[in-house]
Amino acid sequence: MKNEKVSGAVWGARAIVLTAAVILILVLVAAAIVVAINGDTGEMSSREDITLKMEELGDSDLGHRYVANHLEEFGIGGYDAGKLRNVEYYFKSLGVAELGDIPSMAYKTAELFMEYYYDRVDHSDREKVTTSIIHCFVEQTGDVYAVYRTAEELEDFTTDMSGNFVGIGVQVIQTVDPATGLLSSVYVEDVIAGSGAEEAGIKPGDFILSVDGSPITENDNHSLVSKIRGEENTTVAIGVDRGGEQLTFNCTRRLVVEKTVEYRVEGGIGIITITSFKENTPELFAEALSYVYSVGVKGIVFDLRDNPGGYLDAVLNMVDAIAPADVTLTSIVDNEGLVEEYGSTGEGRVIDVPVVVLCNGNTASAGELFTSSIRDFAKMGIMDATIVGTKTYGKGVMQSTYSFFDGSSITLTTAFYNPPSGENYDGIGITPNEVVTAADGSVDNQLQRAIEIIELKQSSNDQASL
Repeated sequence: MKNEKVSGAVWGARAIVLTAAVILILVLVAAAIVVAINGDTGEMSSREDITLKMEELGDSDLGHRYVANHLEEFGIGGYDAGKLRNVEYYFKSLGVAELGDIPSMAYKTAELFMEYYYDRVDHSDREKVTTSIIHCFVEQTGDVYAVYRTAEELEDFTTDMSGNFVGIGVQVIQTVDPATGLLSSVYVEDVIAGSGAEEAGIKPGDFILSVDGSPITENDNHSLVSKIRGEENTTVAIGVDRGGEQLTFNCTRRLVVEKTVEYRVEGGIGIITITSFKENTPELFAEALSYVYSVGVKGIVFDLRDNPGGYLDAVLNMVDAIAPADVTLTSIVDNEGLVEEYGSTGEGRVIDVPVVVLCNGNTASAGELFTSSIRDFAKMGIMDATIVGTKTYGKGVMQSTYSFFDGSSITLTTAFYNPPSGENYDGIGITPNEVVTAADGSVDNQLQRAIEIIELKQSSNDQASL
């Protein structure tokens, strides 16, 4: 970790200095929470506006000037003072009572910063210094879903969550070197049908080595995404390792519509797989339902296994599409205990054939809301449904994102959301009606059991009709 030992006195001095820095970052998060409560975005029109507000408010012991003096004594002066002025404005005008136990939080955060960040921060780069300190605080807040994003990272995230982007059409698993923040490996998990990557010959299982000759190990996530994505109908050279053989493919960038919903019919049963809940997911879900209705299936399997969640609006839209009128879709409880209910529009079509939902330990968040909604509809007698698989992840809280003047943002957990029954599953998960553990090998025994359940119910219905 460290190349040389540092005396206790120096470490103590560092801890004091960095505690001051972290206190200011506490201000950032407190300000964002207050902004969330008041329905504001946290944006101001210009740095000049912020300066005027600061002059109006005067100095404070926790202000950016106080921190700047101490940091500069230690040779760290490269953070973004303009961003921190914006934070201080909200802190001083709105957030003093929201900070909680500043000393202990600041001490813990300073310890983490000293151990993991200090020797790796280029103090001449103000963005890196500022971002590192903020990331460090977020790591210690206790909010496991909180995240700070730079303007570039927020743009990448927003584009990804739209479900539509211009790129080569691969889904990857990335490994990051914790010592540098740079990528150490990029594994191709899937190749989207009809994409430039598929046409060029890239296959699942390939390891991406380079982009236009630049090794992936010289890039972090954002820079790699920027190099691979680009203008439509342009090309990019992707170097890969395939079983020890190094190959290069010239891939055409195209508009990619991520298939977050896939569907097929097997033996008269509709199988609809939902991989996540993005902006385009409700439209694709409606397409899937329309198809299985048109062919007259005898049952539907909704496969939510390994679905990490996504947008709350998306899942509510989809549940509404299969819900009757006058049904609560979800209730949201904010940090003050206020409850807001969202009801069905009455425009949905209730599924009148047996339904099975497949889930597992990686079914989370919006994926769990969809699963629990089907479960609750079954309990209410609205539809004939069964949940099959293993217990879900257990995330029943929602996050909100608040932007700062420079385009960066902080995302915080702001509320619980409940399924129609009102029974929150955060930290608990959803236990299926039938617990079926996935078997090793190529046989999908969970899907097989889902099909068996529908077949048995269909057979029972046929006998009853005789």
